[in-house]
Amino acid sequence: TTHLEFTNRVTRMDGETNINFHATGVAGTLAASGLLPVWVFSGGNWYVISNAMRGMAYQAPLGSWGFNNDATEMRGAVVTNAIELSNHSYGSLSGWQQLSTNLWRWWGFPFIEPNQDPKFGQYNSVTREFDSITYDNPFYMTVWAAGNDQYEGPTNQPVPHITWGIVSNQLVEVLVTIVVRALDGDAGGFDTMSPQASAKNVLTVGAVYPIPGGYTNISQVVLAPFSSCGPTDDGRIKPDVVADGVQLITTDSDADDDVNVRSGTSFAAPSVTGSINLLRQRYEQLHPEAPPLRASTWKALVIHTADEAGSHRGPDYRFGWGLMNTRRAALLLGQNAT
Repeated sequence: TTHLEFTNRVTRMDGETNINFHATGVAGTLAASGLLPVWVFSGGNWYVISNAMRGMAYQAPLGSWGFNNDATEMRGAVVTNAIELSNHSYGSLSGWQQLSTNLWRWWGFPFIEPNQDPKFGQYNSVTREFDSITYDNPFYMTVWAAGNDQYEGPTNQPVPHITWGIVSNQLVEVLVTIVVRALDGDAGGFDTMSPQASAKNVLTVGAVYPIPGGYTNISQVVLAPFSSCGPTDDGRIKPDVVADGVQLITTDSDADDDVNVRSGTSFAAPSVTGSINLLRQRYEQLHPEAPPLRASTWKALVIHTADEAGSHRGPDYRFGWGLMNTRRAALLLGQNAT
C-alpha cells in the first residue's frame, strides 16, 4: 500500500494484513500512477520506459480486501461504501497445480471423476451466490479472471501427486504414485473455467498476448496458452472478453519502488476493470445529471464494442466476444450522448 506508484490511494478495507506480490501487481494494473521510469535491457543495450507501470485508472482510489469471506464483504461494500465496480483475480483451485516444492497436487475428486476435475465450468452454490449479489445490486459490476488452467499438469506421467481420498469415511489428502490423469481441459483445452468465472452475471476475462501496434485484424489476437476456456457445463459462452495478460510490467511488493513482470488472467482482468472505471468516468462527464448505468449495461457495452477474435466469426469458447476495445466503447458512449 505504500508503493510510490499508489501515492496514498490504496485503503485496506478489512482486517487483512498480509502483503502479497500478486495483489500488489493486480493493484498496479488497475491503478498505478506511472510515476517511476523502468530500465529494460534488450539487444545488449539498456532502455528507459516512461510510465511503464501505469495502470488503467491511474488516479483512482483503490480499496483492498482479502479474498476470504468475499461474498459477505462484497454485499457489505455495496451497502457501506456504495461500491459499483470490483476486480477478482482469483478462483477455486481446480485440476492440476504445481506446488512450491515442485510436487504436483490434483484438486479433483477421484471418487467422483478420476480423470477431470468436475469443478471446471460448474455452476454450484458459490457461483449462484455471486450471481445473486449482482441480481440484488444491479448497479454493482464484478470482473473475474477466467483462470490459468488450460492444459495444466505434468506432461510425463505417472508422477507422485497429492489428491483427495476417502479413508475410514473421512475426506483426507493422500499421495498417489501410479495413477495417470489427463491434463486440464477437454481436447483443445476447453472446459477449464473456474466456478466463480462461470457465473452468469459477472464479466469474465481471458488473457491474450499484447499487440504493440494496436489491433488491425483477427490474426493478431493470440490466446495465451494458459488462459482458461469455456464452455460452462450448461453450454454458456465464457470468457466474455479477453485482454492483454502476458508479461505486463507492474508493481511488486518487495519495496516501495519495486517492479516486476507478470502474466496470467489475473492481470488481464484488472486491465478490463480499470478500463471500465475510465468509461464510468466518461459516462458521468457526458451525462452529469443521469443515474448510473446498470452492471448489465456495462457488460453489454464491453461485449458489443469488442474487436473480433478467433478463427470463426462471432463469439467462441476461447475469446468470448473478442478483445476489449475501450476507445470504441468510449466513442459509443459519446454517440449516445449526442
